[in-house]
Amino acid sequence: MNALNYSRKGQIGTIETLMVLVIIGILIGIGVYLVYTVVIEQTREKADELSIQERNVLLGVIGKLPEVRCQKDNCIDTIKLVVGSSVIKANKDYYASMLGFRAVSIEVLYPEKNNAECNENNYPDCGIFRLYENKKKDFKSNPKTSLLVSLHYPAENKYKVGKLVLEEYR
Repeated sequence: MNALNYSRKGQIGTIETLMVLVIIGILIGIGVYLVYTVVIEQTREKADELSIQERNVLLGVIGKLPEVRCQKDNCIDTIKLVVGSSVIKANKDYYASMLGFRAVSIEVLYPEKNNAECNENNYPDCGIFRLYENKKKDFKSNPKTSLLVSLHYPAENKYKVGKLVLEEYR
């Protein structure tokens, strides 16, 4: 009888130990899950931050491309924009390697805003220059980044204020 009593106490002790180990295992699992979700969220935030920095760098690079830049001043030549968009479309593979799944456009803001898309037939009576566009199929979002630029109209020898817009397709 005494041996049977010790046996039950041993079984109860073993069950208590197993229950403690299961609870510790569950707590460790919850901890790993929480750490994993925090790391994933921080990685997403860092990716968004790097994407913003990359878009800002690309805006600076686009403004300095010889296809659109003024000869002397720090501005964008609108005649080159009209002709440059056809050059960019003809060499889409080259520009796709540099710009990826993005769209680049320039909108005239001041002195008057015009929503007509620019081409060789309606220049300079237009307000939107579409320079590059490579849309991704089934994109989820397209964050935009913009930069104010000076637009030079050489035929009229005038300057206007425009907005260089970079859209990213994710």
